[in-house]
Amino acid sequence: IEAKINTAKARLQQERLNLSRTIIKAPYAGRVLKKNVDIGQYVSTGALLGQIYATDYVLVELPLSLSQYALLDLPDAFRDGAGDSRSTNHYPAVTFSYSDGLHQSSWEGRVVRSSAALDPESRQIMVIARIDKPFEKKQGVYEPLRIGQYLKARIKGKTYRDVYVLPPSSVRHNREILLLKDGVVDVVPVRVLLNTADATVIESTRSLAGEKLITTMLSQAVSGMKVISLKERLKQRLKQQGKEKQQDKPQSSQKTATAQLENRKLNQQANPENKHKDNKNKEINSD
Repeated sequence: IEAKINTAKARLQQERLNLSRTIIKAPYAGRVLKKNVDIGQYVSTGALLGQIYATDYVLVELPLSLSQYALLDLPDAFRDGAGDSRSTNHYPAVTFSYSDGLHQSSWEGRVVRSSAALDPESRQIMVIARIDKPFEKKQGVYEPLRIGQYLKARIKGKTYRDVYVLPPSSVRHNREILLLKDGVVDVVPVRVLLNTADATVIESTRSLAGEKLITTMLSQAVSGMKVISLKERLKQRLKQQGKEKQQDKPQSSQKTATAQLENRKLNQQANPENKHKDNKNKEINSD
């Protein structure tokens, strides 16, 4: 009888252990993303029951081109360990926003890492940003984040000094600009830092302050080529028009004087008595 009791106790202990294993707990606080089983369903060892995600932070993937990636102040990890050893607290800050048409919610995050390879199809590099406590109600947030939701991200980039913002049409071949000095072209090599639809940011080894920039696209221009600005061309046209007006004014006066003399002759021919009177007066005066 004692042996049966011990066997029953062992079996009870095993059943309690099996029962405790039917309750599955996540190692962190989170939410259920996907459920693959239902109540009463038999599952086998290794079966996928569902997917969960943590709620203390979320990771957002930001696809960037290599030119955009170069504008971020991110350390490059070399194989020999050389490079920037800053912590992620000094990585670029990111502001995320989402608008539903009535309200706009925003969250603050920070870049934590970047992928080691480019996407084979888009040829972009993936930058990973982290948002802490994204599901908490706070000022500026009208609805919580949802997994798979698209967001608008604004990343704080590098700070450049002594740079120039120019219209895109003034930068030739993405490596040089044209200046106007004493009526001739001066080709200056530059380094393009950023290209947008409205502006191009460049830096140069020489100071460009106060220089005259040629914004007209001159693909064949070389240093030393003589050109004239639109302002100077306009001055020349106004000056030429002034000269032509001065030349036309005496001719008009001469024509007017000639016309008056002709009219006088016609009047004299039409009134011969006046002519005789004039001659008589001349004779009287001569006597």
